[in-house]
Parts: sequence; structure tokens; C-alpha cells
Amino acid sequence: MKGNRCKIVEAFLVNAIDQFIDFIATLYTPKRALATLFMLTGCILTLDLFLPYFTRLLEPALHPVTPEYKSYIVATVVCIGISSGIVIFNILCWCWRVVATFYSQRQEQLRNSRLACEAEQANNLKLVTDFKTAHAHLSAGKLSIIRRLLTVATESYLVACPDITFMERAGWILPLAPSSNDESVYKINPVIYTIANKLWNDEVENNALLFMSNEQSIYQFIITAFSDATSSTEISSSHFSLYERHIKTCFDLQTITTHCYNLKFKLRYKEKFEELVNQRLYSQRMFTLAESTSAETVPY
Repeated sequence: MKGNRCKIVEAFLVNAIDQFIDFIATLYTPKRALATLFMLTGCILTLDLFLPYFTRLLEPALHPVTPEYKSYIVATVVCIGISSGIVIFNILCWCWRVVATFYSQRQEQLRNSRLACEAEQANNLKLVTDFKTAHAHLSAGKLSIIRRLLTVATESYLVACPDITFMERAGWILPLAPSSNDESVYKINPVIYTIANKLWNDEVENNALLFMSNEQSIYQFIITAFSDATSSTEISSSHFSLYERHIKTCFDLQTITTHCYNLKFKLRYKEKFEELVNQRLYSQRMFTLAESTSAETVPY
């Protein structure tokens, strides 16, 4: 008999120890430990705050029924406390998941935006580098289109034009809208606008300075004619032929007759020469060619 009792007690103790170990095992994860903490906190707070209220409320009804009514009241309050702790814990977990999900999505959006921005910057840098490399080798037609679009906001061109096709494919110009069956309106790509503008200004300044320094005699004569309407515009044909190539770097040359030419500043050259000589200049003048003599040493 005593042996059976010992075995029962031993089995009870083993079972109690196993349950305690299982309970401790539930605390291995932070979430389970926090849930247990909320249940205990809910239980303690409920017993402290609501037990007197529940006692006054339930005692008249339970006291005649059972002498153990206080145990039932305590058990009821404990269950309410534990349940409240679990509910509050789950609500907080849900809020945490919502906040964590929003934060994760926001971080992903920022990361994607940063990657897209970096990719765009790399593409823009490549576009600018390619344009700078190719600029000195572009045909007159391509340069004319680029500089026209630097001067005006938009311009209509034939879609099938080889120069237009090439520069559109290179990304230097952008189509905006069709203007006819075979034409579209284009603008310069803003990415290359600054570098294209600078390269053009540098070219204008270099050509103007080169013309002023290397062709002193013809330069003085032409600039005087452009600054003074009463000055002579007659130039010897030999000197004109000698310097014609240099003149064409800064002026558009229009043939009126075999002995008469109209010189007009190319775009941006008038402003550059006015800046260099500090004078107001006419935009164009007409020059006549005189027959050359062997004794001529000056162009006029």
C-alpha cells in the first residue's frame, strides 16, 4: 500500500516537474516570454483593480450557492486578466507587424529609388561623355541641328533624315510630337544642353581669338568696316582669296556678284567680337573686291 502511494507521489512530482520544464521552454523565444509577461501583468492588474468590484458584484449571487464562491470569483478575475493580457499583446503584435511592413516597404521604395537615380545618373554621364567625345567629329549637318535646337526651344525636322535618325538614336535630341506625315518636332536633350552650349561658346571664342591674332591686317580692316558705316569696304581680291578660309570661320559669306560679297556674323560671333573689341558692331556688311596689284601689302 505504501509502495503504491510512493509511486503515485513520485509520478505526480515527475509530472509537475515536466509541466514546469514545458512552461520554462515556452519562454525560450522573446515573443513567448513577452506574451507570458503580458498575461502575468494582466492577471496582477486585474486582481488589484477589479477583484473588489467583482466580489461586490458576484458575492450576493454565489454565496448562497457554494461556500467556495471566493475561489470562483478569483478564478474569474484571473481568467479575465490573462485574456486581457493576451488580447492586448496580440493587438500590439498586429500593430508592430503593420509598422514593420510599412517600414520595410518604405525602405524598399527608397532603395529602388536610389538605384534608379544612380542608374539614371550613370546613363546621363555616359550620354554627356559620348557627346563630348563625338563633338569634334560631327558633320556640319549634325552640328547645325544641335545648334539650331540650342537657339530655339523646338524645331520640326524630317523623321527620315539620317542626321536626325542618328542623333535621336544616340539620345541627343528628343522627339516631342509629329508635325506632319513625315516630320516631327524635336528638342535637344536637357542632359547634354549645358555641355553642348559650352562647347559651342568655346569654339566661338577660340575662332575669334585665332582670327584676331593670326590675321591682324584683314581683321582690323573687317572690324573697322563693321564698326563704322562710313569706312571703306573695298578689299583686294588677292587678300580676300588668301584669307577667305579664315573669314568663313567667323562669318557667313554670301556671294552677290563675282566682285561683291555680303559678310554676316555667324551665330554668337557678333556678341563675342563686341565683347573682345568693346564696340558695337553691325551684324552684316557688304564688301567689294578690287583688282590686285603686285605692290599691295595690305588688304585695302
